[in-house]
Amino acid sequence: MSLLTKKVLIDAIGGEELFATVQKNKKFSFTSVVIDSRDVRKDSLFVPLVGQMQDGHKYVEQAQKAGASVILVNKSSLAEYQEIYKNIVSFGGYVFAVENTLRALQNLAAAYVRKFPQLKKIAITGSSGKTTTKELIASVLKQKFNIVMTEGNLNSETGLPLSVFKIQKQHEVGVFEMGMNRKGEISELADVLFPDIAVITNIGTAHIGILGSKEAIAQEKKQIFKNFSKHCVAFIPNDENKEFLSKNVLGKIIYYGKNSNNEINKENKNDVTNLQKNVVNNVLEQGLNGTDFVLDGIRIHLPLPGEYNFHDALAAIAVGKYLGLTTTQIACGIESIKPLFGRSQVIEDYFTIVQDCYNANLDSMLQSIKLCDTSVVSGKKIYILGDMLELGEKSKISHLQVCERILDSDAKLVILVGEEFCSVYKSMSKSAKNRFHKNITVYTFPSLSIDAIKKIKQILFDFLLKKDFILLKGSRSMRMERLTSILSDISCEKREGNNV
Repeated sequence: MSLLTKKVLIDAIGGEELFATVQKNKKFSFTSVVIDSRDVRKDSLFVPLVGQMQDGHKYVEQAQKAGASVILVNKSSLAEYQEIYKNIVSFGGYVFAVENTLRALQNLAAAYVRKFPQLKKIAITGSSGKTTTKELIASVLKQKFNIVMTEGNLNSETGLPLSVFKIQKQHEVGVFEMGMNRKGEISELADVLFPDIAVITNIGTAHIGILGSKEAIAQEKKQIFKNFSKHCVAFIPNDENKEFLSKNVLGKIIYYGKNSNNEINKENKNDVTNLQKNVVNNVLEQGLNGTDFVLDGIRIHLPLPGEYNFHDALAAIAVGKYLGLTTTQIACGIESIKPLFGRSQVIEDYFTIVQDCYNANLDSMLQSIKLCDTSVVSGKKIYILGDMLELGEKSKISHLQVCERILDSDAKLVILVGEEFCSVYKSMSKSAKNRFHKNITVYTFPSLSIDAIKKIKQILFDFLLKKDFILLKGSRSMRMERLTSILSDISCEKREGNNV
């Protein structure tokens, strides 16, 4: 059965069918939506996108041969590819021309979501912690509901639309993540999903180079509430941004966090539910092992390390409480969560490695260093940090703050990777040398080139001993996780050398 009818598709995309007179009356049907011709299977709808480096229209013919039954194309592509499109139609395919294929994809996804009015739609955004919060909320809610959720971190202008096509009639709750790389993106995604419940994790410095200030980031993030009705619910962290994020939001507002109660006051008739009483108490941070706490008299273990992950768990508890889960169900969801790749991922072997390489900004970098500083380990601590990207004019001061912080850290060896870190550390090296009272050794490398990786491997081999502790942290495009395999090689060589 087709995901959408032909009429609904045309109405949604505002396009026109090409060469309908030569169509061989093949039944209209598509059962999946893809933007990569390599993902096409039988009866896919293929949407070629135009980016800075690639024009997906080059792969339309390849997509049709792979089994695509419906294709959306930009009208501007007709001059170059018209004969290909006509040939596709003559073989029974459907081609529709639109002004912009990205907008058409988003509008099509919105039309698909409207097919499921019974679905409770939850959206999550924030400067950091989005994916972890999404995973925690989904883990909690699946204890009671049949859920559908964003796979991985498909949270972008294309990722969210593709994710919603996973919705099926048996699903009761959808948990979807919304990210951004430009102004206006959250607004577009809110128009796709029209969430009933929306969660903001925090307002930090991620993407500050794009939007310019934390105030602008907060304004962008609160667009997640733009389509709210009085029946919708906003979950907002109980911090210094809560007043701004709450202003003019239609619907119920629930504050969550360390200083907020995660129970819902059913008798409260106000638009804003200010929850002050603590039901989460006896919080005990267990370092790399996570956090223990008591909720309504039940002890719960969160297996993800760090105060920031505990904050994300409080959001999941608040949502779970609102949707009527028992404390036992919430506990099962929290305790069954698994670490995600590159997000505070603890790898324990010959060495202990904290692989936190999925994202990096000033807030998350300082949080990771704090976590590692406060973790009790039997060996030495080594911090390997990669540049924080997309910080704009805040980049220099942010990297400077991290450099100053690591000189007061528990690390015995620090390796800085990236042009920003190298430049900043070089400029402060004179004063930095006067602060080597902790005997911290610092190396800098402009990039993780093949030569740099070889040198880093030798440095680490000479320095590391069994039970030493290594933090790997940097922005995604720095690909700091490449050093994990280097550490694994060193581990094997050390074992063989010591007959361990």
